[in-house]
Amino acid sequence: MLRLVLDWFAENRSVDHPLAFDASARWFSEAILPSTFLRRCRGDPHGEGYTHADGAIGHFQFGSTSQAKLSLNADSTMLKVTEAKMFSALSHRTTRAPGYNQAARNVACLAETIRLAGLDPAAMTDIGFFVLAPEKQIERGVFQGAMNKQSIESVVRHRVETYDGPKMDWFETSFLPVLRRAQVDCLSWESLVDLVDEHDPGFGADLSVYYQSCLRYNQQAKSAG
Repeated sequence: MLRLVLDWFAENRSVDHPLAFDASARWFSEAILPSTFLRRCRGDPHGEGYTHADGAIGHFQFGSTSQAKLSLNADSTMLKVTEAKMFSALSHRTTRAPGYNQAARNVACLAETIRLAGLDPAAMTDIGFFVLAPEKQIERGVFQGAMNKQSIESVVRHRVETYDGPKMDWFETSFLPVLRRAQVDCLSWESLVDLVDEHDPGFGADLSVYYQSCLRYNQQAKSAG
């Protein structure tokens, strides 16, 4: 579902929307994002691995050692990351960091990606983290606790303070500027289907049918689990 939506936005760049592409942006599914808390050695009790983004939109390239390891271009002005959900919530922790939830982790990885590229967040036109989920899940408040900037700042600050290493400078000079600049929001699949249908009725109808199938399959899988 996410790939269909992102591909549609890539083909319809004039549509005004938080997921909109500019003229030179691209998208990629399952990109690998760096973390400032990467493991420093085997068994590092405070470290973590790379984060896999369900979807990324922006101006980026991939390293020679890993086709999916994302890095920003020197002139990048856009980086938006999406997390696709049906009936699951955001993860609440990592193995080494209880409470370090998926929203905070993704925004922290956005900040690290931008830092590694040597870019000024204030000079970028679009930075964002978006959760795409069913309208009913959003209305139920499934993501509300994690998807606000005050919560994200608090969670990442705690991660920095409990990490065995100097990270407060990163927090203040790299993370906070990105958090302030970023758009953080939940977008319903239903609103996206409606938007596509408004601009592209034929594809919108097909997307609606496919989305209903996704809901049925995921609901069945959840019930079976």
